[in-house]
Amino acid sequence: MRTTRETRSMVRTSVLALVCSAGMVPWMPALAPAAVAQSGATARSVKFVTTGANADVPLRSGNYTVFYPVARLKAGQVLAVVTDEDPEWLEVAYPAQTPAVVFTTECELRERDGKKIVVTTKRSSLSAFNIAASGRSDHYKRVFRSQALPAGTELRYVGPLTDPQTGEVFAYKVEAPMNATGFVAKSSVRDASAGDAQAYLASLGLTVSQLNERLGLAAAVAEAPTTPAIANPTTTTGGEKPVTVTNADGAGAGGEHAIEGGATPTVTMGGLEGEGVIAARLDTPPPAPKWTNVEAVKTLDASYDAVSAEPLESAEFAPLIEEYRTLLAEVPEDDTTRSVREYINARIALLELRRDLQTTLSDLRSLEASHESAKSHLETAALKSQSGVEYSLAGRLERSALYDGERLPLRYRLELIGEQGVRTLLAYVEPPKDQALDTLIGRDVTVIAKDRIDPKSGFNVVHARNVSETAAN
Repeated sequence: MRTTRETRSMVRTSVLALVCSAGMVPWMPALAPAAVAQSGATARSVKFVTTGANADVPLRSGNYTVFYPVARLKAGQVLAVVTDEDPEWLEVAYPAQTPAVVFTTECELRERDGKKIVVTTKRSSLSAFNIAASGRSDHYKRVFRSQALPAGTELRYVGPLTDPQTGEVFAYKVEAPMNATGFVAKSSVRDASAGDAQAYLASLGLTVSQLNERLGLAAAVAEAPTTPAIANPTTTTGGEKPVTVTNADGAGAGGEHAIEGGATPTVTMGGLEGEGVIAARLDTPPPAPKWTNVEAVKTLDASYDAVSAEPLESAEFAPLIEEYRTLLAEVPEDDTTRSVREYINARIALLELRRDLQTTLSDLRSLEASHESAKSHLETAALKSQSGVEYSLAGRLERSALYDGERLPLRYRLELIGEQGVRTLLAYVEPPKDQALDTLIGRDVTVIAKDRIDPKSGFNVVHARNVSETAAN
C-alpha cells in the first residue's frame, strides 16, 4: 500500500497534469484531444499480454492503485492491449463476461423470449463495477470517458444492485461491451505467446483485424471534404443531398451506396458514439444546432466551489459527479459544443480524483479501526498466555502464501474481518499434529492455544491445540 504522503503526492501530480492539459482559463478550457482516432493518426494493431502464472491480478477502473478493481484475473488470462503509453499501466479490453453497471435512471429492465435484458433509455457511458464495495456511490468510475452508448442499446442482464440499507434496486449489473477497457499493472503481465493469442481470438470468434475494428484501433476520423473508406457501407434515407461512400477497396461490394439526409449521418464502431467514429459528411453540411444552456454549467460550477470547500471526509463528490454527467448527456455532440463537453469532462475528472482520495482515506480509517480491534483481541489473549493458561482466538482461517509447507513450515493465517471486509492478521496458526485444517479454509474458527503472544508484534505464531468452526449466532 502506498503511504499517505505518496498518495497525496500522486493526486497532486494527477490534478496538476489535468489542470495543465485543460488550460483552465475562465471559463472554458481547451483540453488536448484524445489520442485515439485522430484525423491522420496512424492505425495501431492490438497486441496481447497474459497474466502468466500470476493469479488474482486486479483489473482496475483507472491507472493508479487508488482506483478500485472491477475484476480479479485468473492465471493465464490473455488480454488485448488498447494503449500502452503509461510507464506503469496497460489499458486493456475487458475479458469476456466482465460486468459493468447501468443505473436505473439510465435504463429499463425488459424481458424478451423469457430472458431479462437491460435497455438504455438515454446516452450512457456505463459505470465500472466495484468488486470491493456495494453502495450506491461506490461504482463511480465511468467505463467510457469520451464515448457513450446511445439510447436503445440492449445489454445482457446479470443481476440487480441493491442499496444495503433500504433494499432499493438502484442499478443493474450487465455484461460490458467488448470495447470496455480497464487497467492492469505492467509488472503483473507479460507478452502472450502466439499460441495464447490465437486461443484468445478463437474464444472470441474473431480475427486480429476484426478485433482491431471492435476496439477502434484501426479507425480514424475523416474530416470534410474527404470521403472515408467504410468496410460495410449502409444506406440511410431521409433528405435531399446524396453522398457516395465506397468500400475500403474503393469499389464497394455491390457498387456504390448512397447516403441521403438533411443531417450528417455517421457510422459508428462497436455500437459506440464518440471517439473512433467514422463520419460520412454531406457535400454541404447544414449548420450544427447551437447549445445555449450555459447557465446550467455556471450553476453546477457554483455547486463545485461549495462542495470543494467541504471537509474531504464528508464532501459530496459522488452526487456532484452524477449531476455533471447528467448535464453532459444533455449536451449534443457537435463541433460547436466540443469545448463545453471537454470542460465538463475536466470537471468530472477532477472530482473523481478527489472522490478516489476520499475513498482511500475512508479505507485507511477502516484499516486503522480493524487494527485496533485486532490489537484488543490479542491483548486479552496475551494476559492469559502470560499466566500459562489456555486461551482462544477467533477469526477467519486462510492459507498462507509464505508458509505453504513446502518452502517454509505449514502455517495458516488467522484473520480478523472488520468493517467493509478489511482483513487484519491476528496470528499464524500451526495446525495440531492430529488435525487437518484444509476443510476449514475460509471459515470462521476458534483456535485454542497456550503460546505466549505479544499484541505489539506483527508476527505471532501459535501452536494450536484444537481448531473448530465457530458456531453461527
